[in-house]
Amino acid sequence: MSDIDTTGELEKKLADAEARIAELTKELTEANESTEKWKGHAKTWEDRSKENFEKAKRLDEIEEQSKTDLEKAQARAEAAEKAVADRDAADKQREEERAAKEALDKDREAIWEAKGLKDRGLSASILRGNSREDLEAHAAELIEAIPLGSASGSGGAGDDITEGELTADDIVAQVSSR
Repeated sequence: MSDIDTTGELEKKLADAEARIAELTKELTEANESTEKWKGHAKTWEDRSKENFEKAKRLDEIEEQSKTDLEKAQARAEAAEKAVADRDAADKQREEERAAKEALDKDREAIWEAKGLKDRGLSASILRGNSREDLEAHAAELIEAIPLGSASGSGGAGDDITEGELTADDIVAQVSSR
């Protein structure tokens, strides 16, 4: 009798499993149908999007073609005016930079002479800086580092440097160490 009960149980389990398989198969079929339905919708919207893009592109072309000659001329004139304004602004900026450089060069010359660097045998181009204050500060450093008469030396051209005279390397080292 236990074999019959076991067989009955197995048949019941088999029937339950087959029912579950049928249920899952139905759900899978419905899911596949739903997926195909949504794929179809996606394809439809993709096609419509491409079509709308092409229509918008064509509309832009038609609008451009339908512009009057006056509108086209106005657009070209506006573009030309903008180009001229941009060029003028760049020219103005270059002129301002040139004027600032000239003013700085004049300041350099004036400071060079006023601070006595000319008398020390130094060139005005030795002064470094981007403002009058920078130039004056650098001139002060040079004056401190180079005693009067030591830049040109006390001897003639080509003479050996004697004790107490500064070499160009000495001058650079003194100024750079600050």
